[in-house]
Amino acid sequence: MSSEYEAWFAASQGGLWRVGDVSDDTFSVFDLYLSSEITAASATRQLFSGKTPTEKRRVRSETCLLVRMIAEFFPDAHSDLIELSRKICSVIDFDTFTFALQDGRDVLECTFNDLLSPEPPFRDPSTAIVTLKIRWTNFHTFVAKSSAAGVVDLAENFLIPVAKKSLEAKSPGFWKLRFYTPAAAAWLAYAAPSIWGIIRMESTDSREARQSTSNFNKERWEIWMIRLEQLRWQSGLDYETRSLLRQAFVAMERAERAL
Repeated sequence: MSSEYEAWFAASQGGLWRVGDVSDDTFSVFDLYLSSEITAASATRQLFSGKTPTEKRRVRSETCLLVRMIAEFFPDAHSDLIELSRKICSVIDFDTFTFALQDGRDVLECTFNDLLSPEPPFRDPSTAIVTLKIRWTNFHTFVAKSSAAGVVDLAENFLIPVAKKSLEAKSPGFWKLRFYTPAAAAWLAYAAPSIWGIIRMESTDSREARQSTSNFNKERWEIWMIRLEQLRWQSGLDYETRSLLRQAFVAMERAERAL
């Protein structure tokens, strides 16, 4: 493993991840791929070819853990990771991969809630929350890009919950606003065309069909656009979040014009 990744992974041992959970063989394949030394197809073959059923189960677990880890810590690697994930999904069952992503989201959110508890693990949890927020936003950005690329189909499962706690919440509270808003904005910044496509498609269906499909609708979309602009001027949000809110609003406008 390269020194850069090794340092990050080692630093994270006191948090949610442990380097020991992943074998050196799996580490090395990811390192070669992310260093552009092998292709996604070659990486997938090296991970799974010639393995026994028991070994494949172990590699599946390790691979999902590494995807989640890199998605959180290395946003610059997202485009490469999405291509590798596409290949991985062709080898391991789709449900295993989506479950791993859902589990990663739940672990991060549980950690955030623990930090907001009356007796947090730190005397001053603010620094920990800010760091966790970055990882949370990176993770949602990766899943949003993966959904937009057709690797997974998790837009409703991931976007709706964070939107309810930020873009649709009347009084979310200081830390919840800072934590959930950039995640919702990331989804709309990177997956707006596919979400708007769902809304447009369902608007042409019958009322009965709409009731039995997704929770995306034009009314909700319009509320999100209004709130994106309002929150840009909300006190307590950092520059990166404001930029992401603007990016999301522009992406939604462009999606509307394109269809």
